Amino acid sequence: MTSSTSLSYEVYSHTITLMDNLKRQCTCSKCNGKFVNIKTFRAHSKKIHNTHAEISDTHREQPEIVRESKELLKKTLILNQSLHEGTNRTVKDAIAEHLFIFSSNNGMSKTALSQYLYHEKCVLPQPNNLPSTYCEAVTIIQPYLMPIEKFKCCTNDCKIFPISSTILACPDCNESLVFSNNRNKKTFQYMPIVPRIVRWYGTRNLAKILYANKLNTTGRLSSYTDGNIFRQQMTDGVFKDQQQQNCVPLALFADGVNPNKNQTVQKSIWPLIITWITLPQEMRYILGPMMLAGIVPGYGRKEPKSLDPYINVLVDELLSNIECNLYDAYTDAPVNVKIALLQYLCDIPAFSKLLHCSGQAAIRACFFCKDTGVHSSSVNKVLHISNREFLPTDSPFRKDKTLFAKKTEEVAPKPQAYSREEEMEIRKEYDKKKNNNQKCKLQKETGFKGIHPLHRLPYFDRVHQMQPDGMHTLADVISNILDLITGKSDGPKVRQCEKDYNRFKETWPKRPSLSTTECERPSKQAKKSSVDTAVPEPTPKAPPLPAAPWLLTKQDVKLADNRAKSVKYPKGFDYTPADHFTRAWTLRTMHGKQQFVTKNIAAWCIRGLLAKPQEETLFNLFEVIKRLTQPSYTTEQLQGLIEDTSTAVVLLERDFPLTLQVSLST
Repeated sequence: MTSSTSLSYEVYSHTITLMDNLKRQCTCSKCNGKFVNIKTFRAHSKKIHNTHAEISDTHREQPEIVRESKELLKKTLILNQSLHEGTNRTVKDAIAEHLFIFSSNNGMSKTALSQYLYHEKCVLPQPNNLPSTYCEAVTIIQPYLMPIEKFKCCTNDCKIFPISSTILACPDCNESLVFSNNRNKKTFQYMPIVPRIVRWYGTRNLAKILYANKLNTTGRLSSYTDGNIFRQQMTDGVFKDQQQQNCVPLALFADGVNPNKNQTVQKSIWPLIITWITLPQEMRYILGPMMLAGIVPGYGRKEPKSLDPYINVLVDELLSNIECNLYDAYTDAPVNVKIALLQYLCDIPAFSKLLHCSGQAAIRACFFCKDTGVHSSSVNKVLHISNREFLPTDSPFRKDKTLFAKKTEEVAPKPQAYSREEEMEIRKEYDKKKNNNQKCKLQKETGFKGIHPLHRLPYFDRVHQMQPDGMHTLADVISNILDLITGKSDGPKVRQCEKDYNRFKETWPKRPSLSTTECERPSKQAKKSSVDTAVPEPTPKAPPLPAAPWLLTKQDVKLADNRAKSVKYPKGFDYTPADHFTRAWTLRTMHGKQQFVTKNIAAWCIRGLLAKPQEETLFNLFEVIKRLTQPSYTTEQLQGLIEDTSTAVVLLERDFPLTLQVSLST
């Protein structure tokens, strides 16, 4: 960050109190940081300290800051004026009400707000101090708004440059940054995090929340702050020897979204959202405390190729403000605050783009260990058939030589993760490769794709700090299981994959008979072809697939739908009675899918319709999902839950098609 930006943080910390009492204040170094009215500072020094100490106000040394403060004071006086004679309503109240309505209604334009302000100004008693346009209202409150840094971007996401830069073409790819009329092709607005943290500490009611006890000592795990990873950061990590209320641990969420429900544009923007981990859980993930750092734009109908230039801006701010001095309104004194980005909450595709890892379809898809998948030519996907490696060494499932894909006893230990040094060496080696073929080969072998910006953070620890979005994973697993048992994702390729691994022999697809009289009709293209062109002989239809123990018949699906439609759901559920098995979109939300399984509704609908082993395995998985989505655990329950989850996935590998293991990797 620039020195002027860092200096502006001090301005915000000193002007928080000014906004409340309209009095210029400065710090008395001999009173432990007490703020004293600037007009009475010399009298205070003479009375309390018997000295005529000079004012230790940094703003005196910066003429531009003095001018900024005077302008702020002037506009503060305007804001606190009465709206008109005979009313207690101030200009600040009126502007706040109008801007709240404006921001709460997405379809309201600036022109509409200007017209509404002008109409009210005419209706109110004359004269009055209400601004008549949107621009006038924003100009008055401008000093109190959060700063925004603007950048112009390469359309290939190679680099970004300050909006005032004279550079017209990307130095890496030579792509022009502007159109013929000098308008920027792609821009990015970054909203710094530190000024918002400064404002939080400077607001007494909000600063008071930071002094609440956030660490759970009862042995229950209900939040990130209850775990050993966060405790280690507090005792031996980046927050060592720092008071809890002066620590600001942050979490980053990034994901591609499809704006305006436009089906032709996939993930064309990527919001970067920062959350404050140690805030109470009921506040942490609501709109106010969540901080939008910026929205990474795509270009046309394409999503950004790389997030690195935009993440670099965030990393620069964090590095320059690991420690910063802020004013704490709760203690009425300056405090030394530490800020660190300790958690990353993304789904697997977003992690792949953010941390330069392979995607969920890769041979080395796991971000946490050295597990290697197996490519299946039947379904043309990577299967993960090493689930038994995560079981205890004495588990009886490790000795099974018949039902699993590997027809041998599993003796391999649990896969270990790469050390930080090993991972860094691989990423450096990737960047040194001379061509894309060599880089692609190394990526397939290791799962890493070079160094990313977050490595610059001195406390960065990918394995312990990244946490995949569990709700996405559970929702995908539930959807894929329901699609499989209803036959939507079942087919000849699924059965052929089982044949390749010599499993479920009774379900293998049968070869089409050449004597079959039912033949497929010639295509329309063949009918319209010229007379000289030979019409291809019709190919025989493939016979229907044999019954499978994991598959519901048409009558079974109808019965399950009738059961689902007969359930009476209480308030608080995300869905209503419907034929959920025929129309999967009726379970429209991830939370709704989780409710459908964890409230035993799915189990009741399909009870008695599957083969006994498959039913028991599926119900066992539903029970594990129910336990995984509990709001809290005890420390003693955690290890048992980990083992039961591994067992549930192993049973799913044993009793259901291996193609389901593709879904579990996501």
